Amino acid sequence: MIRSRRAVLQTVGIGLTALAGCTALEGRNESPSFDADALVALGERQVPEPPRAFPLSLPKEMVSRHMEQARTLIDVVPPEPDLPNEAVVDQLQEKRHSLVDRLADVPAEEESEAAIRLRDLRAARRLREEVAALEAAYRAATDGLPPARVGERRDRLRTNLREFEEEWTYRGDNSTNALLVHTELEDLRWEVQGAIDPERAFPEAPSTDVFRAGQVVGTLERGQAALADAERLRSRYLDQLTEPVSYRSRISIAAANLRGRTQQYGRTLEGYVEQAGADSFPFGGSIEDTPLERLYYRAAAGVQSTRPDAERARYRGDQATALLETGKTLARVRALDAIVTDIRTEAVGPPDTVEDLRSLRQDALAELEAAWETAPVGLSASLAHWAWVLIEEARDHLKGTRYEDEYRPDANDAHHAFANYVTAGQLAAAVPRTVDDIQTVL
Repeated sequence: MIRSRRAVLQTVGIGLTALAGCTALEGRNESPSFDADALVALGERQVPEPPRAFPLSLPKEMVSRHMEQARTLIDVVPPEPDLPNEAVVDQLQEKRHSLVDRLADVPAEEESEAAIRLRDLRAARRLREEVAALEAAYRAATDGLPPARVGERRDRLRTNLREFEEEWTYRGDNSTNALLVHTELEDLRWEVQGAIDPERAFPEAPSTDVFRAGQVVGTLERGQAALADAERLRSRYLDQLTEPVSYRSRISIAAANLRGRTQQYGRTLEGYVEQAGADSFPFGGSIEDTPLERLYYRAAAGVQSTRPDAERARYRGDQATALLETGKTLARVRALDAIVTDIRTEAVGPPDTVEDLRSLRQDALAELEAAWETAPVGLSASLAHWAWVLIEEARDHLKGTRYEDEYRPDANDAHHAFANYVTAGQLAAAVPRTVDDIQTVL
């Protein structure tokens, strides 16, 4: 969620005053009209898939294992549970029906691609978690889920995670591949840790709060699945190494060095503004309530999302994640810098026609594809991922799929897409230089 305007600006080191003063922006509060059919047609255009950038081939069996477990668990829950509480029965039936449909939508192993993506693996763990939560809720409702057994399961998972960590030395034979693989392993460890230390405690009387009990057990199931994935990924990675060495210290030092560069860049960015407030800025005009304001906040929100992620990773000792998230922050700060400069110099303006919007989309895609061609691809694809997300998200607004069926896209949706396209293009343009920075510190 985006904070208040002033909080956002203080977070990224830029005040609203930097964006006031473009006299050509006056009078732009009136929005042009856009042809709804043309907007829909633009939104229906496909966005190229990101390259397969993870340095490991992920076999489809990794997803199949999760789906087999999910199907085993859902068979425990009868289609028509015989329980005295009708409200619980209704919720169990509704959840089961939905999950059965989602499981049916997962391609069979022989029909799926030989290699999967990390996002497929994450989706499989999430679905397994939801099914486990349903199964546990049903067992809680039938007094078949004693708290002691749940506690024992959590203790086993904690022990297994400790054993995994004791053998984890961040080995690799290539700095970039080591960074990407160990970042994923850190993410998986964090999933496991979240299961061991859940936000909500298991209820003392599960039958009185069956869905809370199910949620806790579902989280444990996901933690178990995440640890299994981490063990398989690490094993596959080590099997392909010829002369592995530990990269733990190297990654840690690189993260600290890149953090220093990013902070220094942020300090220079403060030169764009005077913190006294918009009224004291020596220019007239304003971008308030215009598409340019939306563009600014889209870019600022990007910085806002990765900077805390990098700091949290650093505090918990996940140095690979800290390095990669700091790289993402640096690329987004550069994009924000370019956008602020373009707004101040009137080098960017909102579209007046669908053709203008189409051109912005093409420019963003060209920058994104150029970023993907930057070696090493695994690193560039990771840094550019938000640019891909922004372009893909714009499709939803232009197609109108976020609203009721009869909704037709209008100027508001066009301006949302405008902000996404420009931000995506500037972010993608910042990727090659940021890749160089990361490789330099590594």
